[in-house]
Amino acid sequence: MKRCFSKMIILGVIAAWHLSAATIASDTNTVGTTALLGNYWGETFQASVSANQLTFNFFSDATTHEATGDLYLFNSAPPVDGDGNVTLTPDGLSSAVGLIASASAFGNLWTFAPTVSVSAGAEYWVYVDAVQPTIYGGGSAVANQGPYQTDSATDAYFADNGVDINFLFSGVRRDDDGGGGDDTPEPATLLLMAPALLLVLRRRLTR
Repeated sequence: MKRCFSKMIILGVIAAWHLSAATIASDTNTVGTTALLGNYWGETFQASVSANQLTFNFFSDATTHEATGDLYLFNSAPPVDGDGNVTLTPDGLSSAVGLIASASAFGNLWTFAPTVSVSAGAEYWVYVDAVQPTIYGGGSAVANQGPYQTDSATDAYFADNGVDINFLFSGVRRDDDGGGGDDTPEPATLLLMAPALLLVLRRRLTR
């Protein structure tokens, strides 16, 4: 019986976390998209919510996550030379200006340290230091988003507004008052946690 109670509590907490997760930015268009050739990729987007406990992935088809190598998160546009050409390269990401954090791929997902956060309305950039086997995309980039790519670790990324790649950037909503704490659970989250909490209370009362 103790194991049953423990499992219920664990499942309730896990499910509650999933309900509190929020999409920060995404592109999951499946119309006119194809598997693009392997390249070093980047993406820029505007955060729709303030969040921490961040995760990011590309897609290798309409639903399959793709993540290879290390992903670097920036809060400023890539540097440019006197002619306006981007000078950021895959092998120079770790020392580039504007770097917030990096994450290593695991299970086709990049998961940042829990303390890393983004703010609603701000623009961010991500770049990968490894070739992605395939990226699902096509068409033209959507508003407030746009991919970067290069085919060499020593060549600069270039903005490619002629292609639209699929990605998902998500996290857990946080208070936007500068404190960085998680929001109070939403009603649906509380309802899901209630059965587990009631079981704990019942167990204590029947001891």
